[in-house]
Amino acid sequence: MGAAGSAVESSDRVVGGAPGGRSFAGFGARLGAAIIDWLLLVPITVVAWIVLAAGPKTDRACSFNAVRTCRGPSGAAWGMASSSGLRASSGRFSTSAWMDGRTGQTLGKRVVSIRVVDAYNRQRRSGVGRAIGRYFGRIISSFAGYLGFLWMLWDPNKQTWHDKMVNERTS
Repeated sequence: MGAAGSAVESSDRVVGGAPGGRSFAGFGARLGAAIIDWLLLVPITVVAWIVLAAGPKTDRACSFNAVRTCRGPSGAAWGMASSSGLRASSGRFSTSAWMDGRTGQTLGKRVVSIRVVDAYNRQRRSGVGRAIGRYFGRIISSFAGYLGFLWMLWDPNKQTWHDKMVNERTS
């Protein structure tokens, strides 16, 4: 084979693979990274539930029986819990955008040794702007029974919908 034949062969080896000859990240690794990232935010969410359970209470008419009164979290307790929930959401957003955009890895991805790379270059980090697009693309991927996340199970490049939206791959 000539030079053209060897170029085709080396091109065939790269297609479907990731930088450094690694394969694309599978469902288990990506799920594991997502669970680790989620567990990092659990303490903030637990604070919100504690505030609702132990915070100030008010008496109001029960929804099932207007004659009876029910004791529930006050407006202040709901406000504090909502604040904690907002902190958790903004923490997830900023961590995902900053870390995925700058290094291609969140803490969970780093633990399971996977990285987000550009779909065409496969070496370049995506940047914060594309990481923000990827974050909001996850919301779309969750529609229709999380079909966008499950899409990677039969996609030849193991891409989810949010990977495809911003031209990225996870390896």
